[in-house]
Amino acid sequence: MHSNNGHSHGHHHNHVSPGSSQMLYSPPSTQQLHPASPTASTPSTADSGFFQPPPRLGNQFTTDLALQRILNLYVPLARQRKPLVHDLTQLGEKVLSTPVLRHLEDAERHPPELESRDAFSPELDETVRTSEGWRKLVEMGTREGCVAEGYDGRLGRIGQFARYYIFAPSSAVATCPFATTDAIARLLSSHLAPPKQPPPTTMNFEVPSLTQAEREADAVRRVFKRAYTKLVSRDPATSWTASSQYLTSTSTTAVYAPTADAALGPWTITGPQSPADADIAIVLARTPGSPRLSAFFTHGEPTRGYLLGTEGEGARALATIRTITRVHAAVAAAAVMRRAVSIAKIARPPAPRHLRTVARLELLTRAATHLAFLAAHLLSLSEAPLLTPRPASPATAVAAAPHLLRILAPLANAVNATLAQAVTAECDAVGSESEHAEPLNLPRLRRDAQALAATEGAPGLTADLVAALKTPAALAALANWVRANLASTAAGSSDGEDTLERCKVAIWHEWRKVLDMVEAASSEELTAAGRRVMWRVAWVVVGVCLLLDARVDREGTATECVRRWVMEGVGEGRAEEGEGREGREGRGREGRGVREGMVRRGSWEERWDRAVVFGDEGERPRL
Repeated sequence: MHSNNGHSHGHHHNHVSPGSSQMLYSPPSTQQLHPASPTASTPSTADSGFFQPPPRLGNQFTTDLALQRILNLYVPLARQRKPLVHDLTQLGEKVLSTPVLRHLEDAERHPPELESRDAFSPELDETVRTSEGWRKLVEMGTREGCVAEGYDGRLGRIGQFARYYIFAPSSAVATCPFATTDAIARLLSSHLAPPKQPPPTTMNFEVPSLTQAEREADAVRRVFKRAYTKLVSRDPATSWTASSQYLTSTSTTAVYAPTADAALGPWTITGPQSPADADIAIVLARTPGSPRLSAFFTHGEPTRGYLLGTEGEGARALATIRTITRVHAAVAAAAVMRRAVSIAKIARPPAPRHLRTVARLELLTRAATHLAFLAAHLLSLSEAPLLTPRPASPATAVAAAPHLLRILAPLANAVNATLAQAVTAECDAVGSESEHAEPLNLPRLRRDAQALAATEGAPGLTADLVAALKTPAALAALANWVRANLASTAAGSSDGEDTLERCKVAIWHEWRKVLDMVEAASSEELTAAGRRVMWRVAWVVVGVCLLLDARVDREGTATECVRRWVMEGVGEGRAEEGEGREGREGRGREGRGVREGMVRRGSWEERWDRAVVFGDEGERPRL
């Protein structure tokens, strides 16, 4: 096998994607390109003659080869994957259908508005008014299982977030309430089981009568159970959404003051709260019984509520909410990147310079998608290991999943939110000549990416990442994960093995440097260099994921992606802003001279750019 420029890719180019490779847009028909005219001399006008067919996006699942390969990693059994592929194929068409795009446009034209009473009202009554389009999109997401699939689905969180990923770019950010609804549903689920009773001390097996406190606790569990059932429902007519009020004011207080009408809860809550278009909310407040924050469930009346757990457990509730919403944010950011890159692919003729730019954006999008679904897999493995498919790679011990998730949730959120801003901005520049009508509205996608980045700032995310890395159990779990997955092998041909082996060695060397840095530096030093730490850890984790993907079948494009990420340092482009020269050297990168504007038409590099961008078997170089 002949190699060039350090490449050693194989002859095998078969996809393992569950669906066949399809074009990213519908090609124009002969009639569109050459419309019939009364006479050859009839000129074109505004109403007749030749019309350039607009670019069209294809099915948002079957054209996403990266997602298909990632699903093959995490759902390795074809019999398990087949129903999911069927559902995603249908959803991939639906999100671009005329009714959905009309709902999207209506939601954009009529954003939510806050209505309140006038200045003479004795009480402040604030209500969030939403558009019909927004409500229809929320109903669609509810039916598709953007929350429910994570609880009653057959594939755990992977099936849920695959649907979420396809739906998010067409949702007008209706996925935002799904994130908090999902988080609060999981929080409530941990308070549904009654406390364990001590074993009987005699042979009398009569059921003891409940005390007043036990009856009250049982009544509270019934309230939580009803709310949980509605939060995870697929029926828009009965489902609920939830919001969390933990970002308001820490001056909120709660006092236990039962009333005759106990339906709304025995606690009185006072203090500033944010209005929300939701059925229930979780509020953090201080109580007389604990100096720490406590979590309260409210429904119907924000000044009355139920205590979640015991007093002082607000931080634990907040951790659950943040972990899940961070995974949602990571998936949403990757989804926005995917839609933007799909538009950039069809916005201009595929000239070499354009291909090189879009190939880099495609690789960054693949990286973000790998990070997002690794976090989703770890979340699923932490919550329901028996229901989560167990792939051979990436290999993850069940006991290590919660520790890995503590690192991956803030890491994936911070990295993907940052990448989404950069990728959508560059796609907007590439596709600046295209119309901004749906579904090709790049400015909207760019705005959505900026909103995702603003939801939870990078400083807080990197601080939590550093805190996790300085936790011995979490760092050991990540070290074992990197070691085990770099050492793993997959059955298949030896084509391209030299490239993958060199990538593995480069990733391992960089990981040793990262590990030494984390162990040697103090928490304060790592926090001060938070962005640098974030990018270096992400570079290693993404490199491992891309390597595992390529090892499945040694498919040429997958091998080229990991080669570019590791040996050409594509993934280091963002890290370089906080990394010195010594940190960028010694990774054995090659091909740095191949830059935008230096790729000739018909060259070897252009053919690989085309393969990375379009995944077209016929366009891949045959080595």
